[in-house]
Amino acid sequence: MAEAPAITHVFVAHCETSSGILNPIAEISEATYRAGRKFLIDSMCAFGAIPVEVSTLKFEAVVSSANKCIEGVPGFGFVLARKTALAKAKGNAHSLCLDLHAQWQHMNKSGQWRFTPLTHVVAAFLEALRTHKAEGGMAARGARYRRNRDVIVTGMRELGFETLLDEHWLSPIIVTLFLSRRSGICV
Repeated sequence: MAEAPAITHVFVAHCETSSGILNPIAEISEATYRAGRKFLIDSMCAFGAIPVEVSTLKFEAVVSSANKCIEGVPGFGFVLARKTALAKAKGNAHSLCLDLHAQWQHMNKSGQWRFTPLTHVVAAFLEALRTHKAEGGMAARGARYRRNRDVIVTGMRELGFETLLDEHWLSPIIVTLFLSRRSGICV
């Protein structure tokens, strides 16, 4: 970042879908703000199972969706944003439907979305949140995903597959595997 002063924001995927890496967002946040930049988090694949400590982690916004680890149905995304960041976003949207500032203002004024909501998706999301809470919240959901990952990875390794990443970097959500050359399996 020292070599690129024009960079104003750092954007990171909490859990990357291509590799399955679980990025160290706390460390990235610290480095970002030390360099005088703003931090944005894509937590599409992690939110609901991997903590995003909003009380201690510095960020401008976190984006996620109604499905994935919340286990609702696909259909809408949501943003947790600092009010100061939202206020600075006024007039910066290049899309009518993705204008977060306008949506925020409209929601505060009317209690409604600016456009017709997908009521069945919202109903499913609310039910998914109830189920999430009944399961034990983020800790329990993440623990279940870790147990599932461990069973799958162990079984796949027994079949001759290897993980792309070392254990330290494996997320409990996505694991990329490849067939080991020493497996003896021809594909």
